[in-house]
Amino acid sequence: MSKLNFSPPCFYSLLSAEHQALFSGCEWAKNIPSGFEDGTHQLWLCQFDSEKRFLKLSSTSNGASPAFWQAVEGVFEFELASSLGQYARVYQSIATWSPLVIPKLLHSASSQDALEEGGIQGELSLLKRGCSGVQGELSLLKRGCSGVRFSGFLLTEYLEGQGLTAERLTLNQVAKIAEHVALLHQHSAPCFGALFEESMASSHKTKTRWKRNLKQTLLMLNKTPTVPVETMERTVALVDELNINGFQPIMLDFRWDQFLQLEGGRNLALLDLDAMVWAPRELELVMLEYVLTPKQAEVFLSVYTPYHALPDLTLARLVYRVLLFQMNVLGVRDFNCWMAHPERF
Repeated sequence: MSKLNFSPPCFYSLLSAEHQALFSGCEWAKNIPSGFEDGTHQLWLCQFDSEKRFLKLSSTSNGASPAFWQAVEGVFEFELASSLGQYARVYQSIATWSPLVIPKLLHSASSQDALEEGGIQGELSLLKRGCSGVQGELSLLKRGCSGVRFSGFLLTEYLEGQGLTAERLTLNQVAKIAEHVALLHQHSAPCFGALFEESMASSHKTKTRWKRNLKQTLLMLNKTPTVPVETMERTVALVDELNINGFQPIMLDFRWDQFLQLEGGRNLALLDLDAMVWAPRELELVMLEYVLTPKQAEVFLSVYTPYHALPDLTLARLVYRVLLFQMNVLGVRDFNCWMAHPERF
């Protein structure tokens, strides 16, 4: 992480004038390389007068979204950057349901078009004050209002601790995460979708629509085939046979680096809530098979099954493994290797 000493911070160029005011007390900022690069965000550690805060900025790029977020839009019918302003509900819900520590969300905003020329001139003024590495943004703004977007963002408290890794993961940590998953799965909704959606707003997202969206997204992501055509045809045909027992809160990008072992205590924190959605719990269980070792899976089930009977994953595994591969959730490119991964549940 390189410390950047400047005033104003370079990310000002990505924010509207209203939201720049939130950072008037920012003394310095460090750009943090993403541990799993998908091109959708920038991460910044911001030092204010008395505390550090964590900033996650959505990309302003007009290029194609990574496969992961294409799938989210196709299946769940929401776009991340334009929805971040609604994430207070997500943070509140997960903090209520989960035994893990959830960072406090201090401010959030959705991406928005820059509609007023005066706002553009203000952005140009800030850029001309010497920020390095923002020539692309300057070029974009010089083209005028058309096509210019300010970033959506999440600004949270900064938690000190050690990120989890597969190599250092303890069985005690697995047990705590299993309890977190089990407690979230106790909540169920009749409709799928973004976790921030009100039930009435998502009332059309029924089991039938889930299967329709799933089939369309599987085919859309395979336009340049990464999955053999015959396999894809069989997978799409199996979707109609899926048994959907409501929709539970799950994390689509379940990886150990989403969790933090807090300093000075035994508590774990969950840092990233971007991809929390209402979906069949089977999808998350299929995902977990890829990150758990056999012994870790035993510990997970010892905690999870007192809360829930384990569903039969035979059919769900065939469908959701293909979807997760297309979403590139773990960066695996070999389809045959991916599908041959051992079953854990």
